[in-house]
This record gives sequence, C-alpha cells and structure tokens, in this order.
Amino acid sequence: MNQNIFVVYPSGKLGDFIWHMPFIRHISNISKRKIILITRESTSAKAILADENYIEDIYYIPFKKGFLNYIKEILSMQKLFKTLDAKEVWILDKISRPAIAARVANVKMINGFGVTNQSLWITNKNQLEKKDLKIHYIERSNKFFNQMNYPINYKFININVNESLLETWRNQLSPNNEKIITYGIDSSEMWRSWPKEYFIELILKINKKDNYKHILLASPKNAYLADEIINEISDKNILNYAHLGIEDIYYIPFKKGFFNYIKEILSMQKLFKTLDAKEVWILDKISRPAIAARVANVKTINGFGVTNQSLWITNKNQLEKKDLKIHYIERSNKFFNQMNYPINYKFININVDESLLETSRNQLSPNNEKIITYGIDSSEMWRSWPKEYFIELILKIKKKDNYKHVLLASPKNAYLADEIINKISDKNILNYAHLGIKDIMPILKVSSMYIGNDSGILNLSAAIGTKSIGIFGATKSFDYSDNIIPAIAKDGEISTTTDRLLDNKGKTIEDPKLAYRVKPNDVFEKFIENILF
Repeated sequence: MNQNIFVVYPSGKLGDFIWHMPFIRHISNISKRKIILITRESTSAKAILADENYIEDIYYIPFKKGFLNYIKEILSMQKLFKTLDAKEVWILDKISRPAIAARVANVKMINGFGVTNQSLWITNKNQLEKKDLKIHYIERSNKFFNQMNYPINYKFININVNESLLETWRNQLSPNNEKIITYGIDSSEMWRSWPKEYFIELILKINKKDNYKHILLASPKNAYLADEIINEISDKNILNYAHLGIEDIYYIPFKKGFFNYIKEILSMQKLFKTLDAKEVWILDKISRPAIAARVANVKTINGFGVTNQSLWITNKNQLEKKDLKIHYIERSNKFFNQMNYPINYKFININVDESLLETSRNQLSPNNEKIITYGIDSSEMWRSWPKEYFIELILKIKKKDNYKHVLLASPKNAYLADEIINKISDKNILNYAHLGIKDIMPILKVSSMYIGNDSGILNLSAAIGTKSIGIFGATKSFDYSDNIIPAIAKDGEISTTTDRLLDNKGKTIEDPKLAYRVKPNDVFEKFIENILF
C-alpha cells in the first residue's frame, strides 16, 4: 500500500498557519513525497493550499475542549491514520491526542515537540523543553527541526494562486488598470486592531497621492467597520469586500443517463468524505446526492423525500408527491416548515461591484440616456414571448422617450436579437446576447427597467434591485419580490395551484402559443405605470 506522511497542525489562527507553511513543505521535502495535512477549518488550509503540489489531501479536525471531544477526536484520527496507511506522523505542537491516535493506529514514526504528556506517545527522542513554549512559534519549530537533524533554511513561503482567478479579479476590481491597495481592517483579537479612524486618515492621505482602488477586508462579524469607513469617505473607489469568505462551491452537471448517475454519486461521495460532511441538505427530489451522502456515512441527510430519495435521507418530515405541482418557493417553504425551521421568506438582494457599474454606464449610455434591458428568450421556449411582440413593444417605447434598448439572450438564441435589430434599424438598440451572467449583472443594475420572459434573468434582475416587468403568458406570475411587475393575460392567471398549465395527466402543456396571451399593449401599460420619465 501507499504509505502516507501526515502533518498535524492544530492551531486555528490563519497567521500562525501561514508562518508554519515552510515547515509543512519541509516535511514533504524530507520524505520526498506529498503530505496529508490535519488542521482546523479556521486556517482555511483547503483554500490556501489548493494549488500547492506538495499537498496530497487536507482534513479538518476541530480540536475542541472537553473529555468527550478528546476521545472522539482521538478515534477519528486513529481511523484516518489506519485507513490511509500512515507511515509517519509529524505533530507541530505540544498537543497529545494526535500522538495517542497514531500510537493506537500502530504508526511506526510519531514525531512531536514532546512537551507535556505528548512525550509518552511519540517516538522521537529529540524533544523540546517547557521553556521553549515561551519563544516565538517560528523559533520553536526551527529548534525542533534542528534537534531532529533536519535543519531548515526558513523562508517565508509564497502561495500559488490560480492564474485564471487573477485575471477575473483584475478585470473586476480594476477595469481601468488603477493600482489596488487592500486593507485588513480587523483581527481575530480586536486588541491587535488599528482604529477605523486611523484607516480613514490613511486612505485620505493616499488618495491625495494617486488614483487607487481601495479594497476593505474584514471577517463577517466585523464587516460593519468597512461600512463605517465607506460612510465616512464617500468615494466610488473604496470597495467593501468584508463579506467575502473562503468557502467552496462545487459544480456537478447532474446529467441524464446511467453512467452519469453513477459517476456523479461517486464524485459527491468522495467530496462528502474528503470534506468531512456533517450534514447535507438537498433542496429537491433528486436521489443521487442522498445516495452519495449515505455511502459517505453522513449522519444527517435532509431532503424533500419525494420519489425514491426517501430511502436514503434521514429526515422524517417529508413532502408529498402533490407538492411537486406547487411553485418552488411554496414547496421549499413547506419543507422548512415541516422541518421546524420556518423561514420568513424575503427575496434576496444581490450586490454588484460598484466599479463595474460605472464601466457599464459609460459603455451603454455615454450621453446619460435611460437604459431598458430586455430578456428575449427563456430556457424553455414555450415560456417565451414572440420576437414580433418585442419589436412592437420597443417601437411603442421609442415614441415616449430616447432610451437605450439592450437585448439579452442565451448564446443559442442570440439570433433573435439579430432578427429584432434587423427589423428595427436604430443605433440605440444594442445586441448583448453574447454575454455571460457575470457581465450581465452590472448591465441589469444600471438599467431603468428590465422587461423579459419568465426566466432566470428576470429573477436575477429583481434580485439586483431593478424594476422588472415579467411576461407570464404560459406560467403563474411571481409575487415574492416587490421588484417584479407581472404582465399577465387579460383573462387571468394560468393557475392558482401550480406554476404552469397542466394537462389532464398532470404534465406541463408546452404550447408556445400560450405566451401570445399577453399582448404588447399589456406590457406597455405596465411600463408606463412604473417608469420614471
């Protein structure tokens, strides 16, 4: 079997962890193989070391106080050492429980500082003294490696960052190539923190020197400091990024087909196992994440429970098949109510980077014309208004005022934008159907109004804060956001119980003619009622 080298670093402080990265890499160099790291989640090690080639894997252990936690963590690490065939364990601290776990797992080489009762369990004889606990972390670890006859020429480590992310962030933060200065305005211990007044004074001084972008960073609990600084200095070049965390989002395609089914289950099972999933919530009826979680021995698996998902989840408060016919929001509301976690549902507001807004305004409306944005397609074309109706509507709006008309669509339906523009020959009608979501967001934000089909972009526009007319000819209109203005057929809603028209077998009637029920004049009236001239 492949015998693995483990490094245990139990401190949870980010700065201390970064100080120790040269030592962690040094162990990889000594052993001439990649290492498996055990540390606390608060180090954000998985994010920081994501692109480092000396790391095999990373596991988070909380290292909590209390006897029961002590035993639980020993057993957890013992199982890990055993399962992954640990050849050697290095403990960069005085903590005992990883040493005990390694000894119980019959690991042959267990290297640790040896201070306190850790010395009873480790195998290295070259141990530190109690007085060494009073010196700085780096000096202490330096001394340990010297005594182990593995001296290190300590150099503060350079962390690799994904190149594609760099380009994305450069474009987002500094579209005009301004220099960027980033400020860490808090600390895990507030007695270490500079007062916000001093940060304000410093930023004002720097502003006098050159045109910089100032990025404010803080932990979520201290994000209010960034707001207070920005309120004190009213400047579009000061950006609040105190809301950012270092967590992950993983994409799974959820494709049809047996082989994709198996592949995705295995992929998610590995993910749950590797990231030590405690709990999984599945906001759908889909089974494969539930199966993956059960195989990964996740203790709590919450899901709707409709169909065969019910065989794999752990929650007893499950939905019924009839609930699949109600709107997604009502369905999820019911689920959380049954789980005894009722939610006071409020449509979420999505923030858009201020620096991107200015760029979009200048690009789309150099003469400060009002911008009307149109979503001219939908993921299901039977929900889509005909292009002839969009043409008629734009011509009506053109008679009222001098607007910029921006057409949005998915790439596969971009031809619709071309056809509309060919029909209305006007320099103020712009085709932006080629753009992705990231680029669409600032356009939606600077628009005076959005008009479009029942689609994801309609919801996105409303979430960004733009007044949005939704065209509901084939589906039930939304009432969950004050920013959505429904344009419905004069003969009323599709249904009061479902979000779409169903046949007698309960299947969606995918008839494109249903969209024709809403006339251009219906939408125009909504536009007149809600636009500010």
